[in-house]
Amino acid sequence: SPLSVEHFLKKSSIISMSRKGLEEIGRECALIANIEGLHAHKKSVTMRL
Repeated sequence: SPLSVEHFLKKSSIISMSRKGLEEIGRECALIANIEGLHAHKKSVTMRL
C-alpha cells in the first residue's frame, strides 16, 4: 500500500469512567496493569481509588 499521512499519525484513546465504575472494577484494572508490567497505569488507578 502507498505511504500516506496516516503512517505518521499516532492514535490515542481517551477513556473516562464514573466514580462508581472505578469503584466496581478499579482493583481488577490495577491487578491486570501490574501483571502486564504497566506500573504507571497501576499507580494511576490506585491513586484514584
